[in-house]
Amino acid sequence: MSKLRLKVIDADELNEKEKKEMREIGRKRKASIKGERIILAEKDGKVVGYTSVVENPKKSMYLANMRVKEKERRKGIGKKMDQTLKNIAKEKDIKKIHAGMINPEATKFWKSRNYEIKRSKGNVKKIRKMIKNRKNKPSALRISRILNKKRGRR
Repeated sequence: MSKLRLKVIDADELNEKEKKEMREIGRKRKASIKGERIILAEKDGKVVGYTSVVENPKKSMYLANMRVKEKERRKGIGKKMDQTLKNIAKEKDIKKIHAGMINPEATKFWKSRNYEIKRSKGNVKKIRKMIKNRKNKPSALRISRILNKKRGRR
């Protein structure tokens, strides 16, 4: 059994091999967002998952993307990347992690990680139009997690 290795780097520091493997998993953007950090999950030198985050000056962090190769799902990779994300947030005194839209199939994962899931308050028609042509159509959901706040399981 291969050991999972997590690596945190600036998006600008990704090499071509890592970029290619991330695109195979589902990364659509070729250019990075200013200040974007990547948590790479690697097994046997190959990328099996990644998380992309951007720090907000208002002491929050925007989770731009989290993907795990389909064959590698349900093996704790997402949990380990989320824990790494939480550790980065604590180091930087960040109080909230949030994301815009999530795949409805992933809601169980996010709930298990104590994220709050809400319907988007944005213009739902505009959001639906924006994602109309996507294969894996997410709903207009958003997630957030307030750090250092104790929550009970629901």
